[in-house]
Amino acid sequence: MKPRLLLPACTALLIATRGIGAPPADPPPRQDPAGAKTPAPLVVEARLVDATPIPTLTQIQPYESALVVHTYQIVRVVDGTLTDPHISAAHWAIRGKRPVPTVPSRTNLAYRLTLKPFQACPELENERIVDTTERFDLLLYFAVQARPITPPDDKPAKRTGVRP
Repeated sequence: MKPRLLLPACTALLIATRGIGAPPADPPPRQDPAGAKTPAPLVVEARLVDATPIPTLTQIQPYESALVVHTYQIVRVVDGTLTDPHISAAHWAIRGKRPVPTVPSRTNLAYRLTLKPFQACPELENERIVDTTERFDLLLYFAVQARPITPPDDKPAKRTGVRP
């Protein structure tokens, strides 16, 4: 009796479609599901009006990473186009079981945000998202970068008694 080689169905299908010894086919070019180009990041200056508290590792189990969603009031669009006066932005709060120290947390403070539409980030679709905000009607973005900015009307503290 001749020995039989048992292959999983997906391997057998691969051999049947490509043929044995055929070079692997090039993968198709990656496109957005809607067929559109991925939009350029949006850069805004915005005031944090509602912040989701940072969860603990116990609260996000079995996940090792989590995003939190904050609500912002747009102060100024630096780069890109945005007409909405408020947005929601998802920020990394925990990555690889470690807190992210740069996640915005002070309400009423202005931040410069570099944003991408959340739908343009398919790599985030299976991540744990914590959202205690109440504005579920807002567009959701992923914050690629967030840094606090000094409000334009604030001036640096005056130095006295020190000569250069």
